[in-house]
Amino acid sequence: MLVAAGLSAAPIAAAVQPPKPDLTRIGLEALLDMTIQTASKQSQRMSEAPATVTVITRDEIREHGFRTLGDVMRTVPGLHVSNDRNYEYLGVRGFSRPNDYNTRVLLLIDGRRINDIVYDSATFDRSFPLDLSLIERIEFVPGPGSALYGANAFFGVLNVITRTAASLDGVTVSAGAGSFGTIEGGASIGRRYDSGLDVLLAASGLRSRGADVYFPEFDAPATNQGRAVGLDGERSRKLHLNLGWKDWRLTGSFSDREKQSPTAPFGSAFNVAGTRTVDSYAFLSLRHELRPAEGLSLSTQINHSTYRSQGWYVQDTAAPGATGLNSNRDDTQAHWWGLDMRLNETRIAGHHWVLGLELEQSTRLRQRNSDDNPFFSYLDSSRHLRRTGVYLQDSIRLGEKVTVTAGLRHDHHSTSGGITTPRLGLVYRHSAATTVKLMAGNAYRAANAYELDYAAGSSYEAAGNLRPERISTLEAALEQSMPGNAQLRVSVFRYRLRDLIEQITDPVSGLLHFANVQSAQAQGLTTEWQQFWASGARLRASLTWQQAVNSDSGQLLSNSPRLLAKLTGAVPLPTAGATLALDAQYIGRRNTESAGGAAGYAIANLTVSSRQLIDGVLLSASVCNLLDRRFADVGSAEFRQTLLPQDGRTLWARASRQWH
Repeated sequence: MLVAAGLSAAPIAAAVQPPKPDLTRIGLEALLDMTIQTASKQSQRMSEAPATVTVITRDEIREHGFRTLGDVMRTVPGLHVSNDRNYEYLGVRGFSRPNDYNTRVLLLIDGRRINDIVYDSATFDRSFPLDLSLIERIEFVPGPGSALYGANAFFGVLNVITRTAASLDGVTVSAGAGSFGTIEGGASIGRRYDSGLDVLLAASGLRSRGADVYFPEFDAPATNQGRAVGLDGERSRKLHLNLGWKDWRLTGSFSDREKQSPTAPFGSAFNVAGTRTVDSYAFLSLRHELRPAEGLSLSTQINHSTYRSQGWYVQDTAAPGATGLNSNRDDTQAHWWGLDMRLNETRIAGHHWVLGLELEQSTRLRQRNSDDNPFFSYLDSSRHLRRTGVYLQDSIRLGEKVTVTAGLRHDHHSTSGGITTPRLGLVYRHSAATTVKLMAGNAYRAANAYELDYAAGSSYEAAGNLRPERISTLEAALEQSMPGNAQLRVSVFRYRLRDLIEQITDPVSGLLHFANVQSAQAQGLTTEWQQFWASGARLRASLTWQQAVNSDSGQLLSNSPRLLAKLTGAVPLPTAGATLALDAQYIGRRNTESAGGAAGYAIANLTVSSRQLIDGVLLSASVCNLLDRRFADVGSAEFRQTLLPQDGRTLWARASRQWH
């Protein structure tokens, strides 16, 4: 992760704000009074939001040396992250189907939808468009969010809120290096002028050789005794521009990431160079904020996005008569635009209305699959997608202690028709120290273009029509401030999911395709403790028990740990303005689709950072997987491996210098 680049384009209703105070230095009261945006698409205190919101600040990101968005989300209560040595996948409330491309979590940057229009994928690895040093804070809202956000806000909404040009205020250059020959660097400039114009430009890049990985499933002389050597490399590039003037803001980002695949996915040749994926994503966004009267604001945003995903899968042998090895190739391209209009109204006493309209339309969406040597096309599919949504929400204050939030949204998809989703939340502030929250809501996920149309080679066939997935959730939470600048939070949830879309084998054709095959249900409990000290030290610890099962068979879902335990903390050191930060996680045993399972594991990461060791330079060093534990994540059907081993102990160091 670079400490270099920076980005503006403030969140939903607060386009330009002064830098947030260092919450890790102030304590619990400042955290609970913090204004958040994501839970209700309006500014409100976190303690009053109808949700159990988790906030991660930029100080925490810096002090812990997090390098990907997945690293950050590993520390959030109730979440677990899997890695198939290509992409990272987020599990929420016991649900994480291997290789589902994160379609059931909605990812936002400053309130703008980032999930692509082909796979509906949210990215948590280095495919994520922004460097983590750009982030002011992250707001994660678990539970159904479709009543406000539409499709994919199924298990939660994650909003990445970026830093402003004013908070960077100068030129920053950074560099880092670590295990497996990893190097990265970047630079940024952020200025706010007296005319009101603010400008931010940032660029960063990374290159890594990657690890050599052993897979026992390939342990044979013909496949190098199961060792994939020099085939785990990665490179990424990111560029960001942000311009703001008066009520207008123009934002543009480009990211490009190439990752080698040492796992031999989709039957490709093991320990043979060339199997890799390349993902490119770009967007341009223009937003205008209008306040025609006191208590009335209108936000209008127009977006244009492009996405391209390519995959090359080298085969074991060449086709008859061909020269060299054959590669099967996936090539997906998409262009789409979107319109987001939102009206906030607070002129009626005791009410906060939010009325919104969203449109999304593809102008190009093409999926292709072919062999290269000799060329043969298996798939060349094009379609146009259109999504529209309208929603209305009212937050009603009933006296000094009770707030009721009610919302309703109707969406229409060109592939699946119309669907309506409600939400209801009640917040009861019994006292300044005690808050009770009750939430209920529905959410949905419509089948994406990949699930509907993908067909490749002699193994896959198109699905045709698919019904949207639906989920109904009930949740209750108690938030209790404790003596000594501490808080206890307990939440319980229960959900029912139907029409789950999964890839199965057709009993007649023998081909793989997507279908609505099962239902699921889950229940769980999370207990979280936060503690702050006057010295600036902080601690957050959580324990989650959850049980997600197939409704028909009663069997625990695969890749679904019953027990999660998290601990993050930081302690100021007495010299050189340094901080020592630790984050640790325990992930319980997870079932696999076949016999056996992935054993539970515990890992810890340690980072020390200092602002004063060298004048004007921020230094940090991290040891990941401090105790060098061996662990593995669950593989999906695309792999011969049931379990995919993860890295042992790794080292990382970085430095950045800023000039005002």
